[in-house]
Amino acid sequence: MTLRRVQCDARHDLLLIARLCEDTHVVHTERNILASALLSQSHWHTVAICHLLSEEDPALFYGSACALVRSAVECYVRATWVKEVASDSQISSRLDAANDDRPWKPDIHAMASQLDATVHAPLMSNLVSSTWNALCSYSHGGLRAAVTQVGEDSLEPTASEDEMKSVVVFANQLQLIVAYTTLLICEKPLRARRAERRIRHRVLEVNKDR
Repeated sequence: MTLRRVQCDARHDLLLIARLCEDTHVVHTERNILASALLSQSHWHTVAICHLLSEEDPALFYGSACALVRSAVECYVRATWVKEVASDSQISSRLDAANDDRPWKPDIHAMASQLDATVHAPLMSNLVSSTWNALCSYSHGGLRAAVTQVGEDSLEPTASEDEMKSVVVFANQLQLIVAYTTLLICEKPLRARRAERRIRHRVLEVNKDR
């Protein structure tokens, strides 16, 4: 698959998500509201990533797109933790401290481990631990962020088409997963199944392309 093809897939999937989420409403509990707000933020991060890498010269925006990946992942993990694991008191205290800039407790790694315990498999932990250092490097001006703009003799974008394609594919898969989780919160199981089928389809496409 080419970069243009996965960009097109992401746009089509965004239209599907818009249709699936049309006229949906969150059941009004603190848990659902906080989880949905975090999922919404993750969704718009993935939309921004795909948009940046659809520009006329996407390599210029590769570092900026990668810098958003950590936030997209973090918002998704936290949303899922709020939905599945957090106690009522943890949710209330977080909402009461909405303007408090102190870090979340537990941290993202502990949240991932607690989520894994609910499904008896290290799914979230593997996602976080295998990518976290790289994601932080892009987000916080680390070496990975710098080298996206350093050529042999000058400052110029260096991202390859395969690198950009991988980021678009990941962002698109995440936006579909976010939509699936959102639809479950909104108690739309039939629509959630349609999102799940599209996720499986995209994963199969990626596996065939390897």
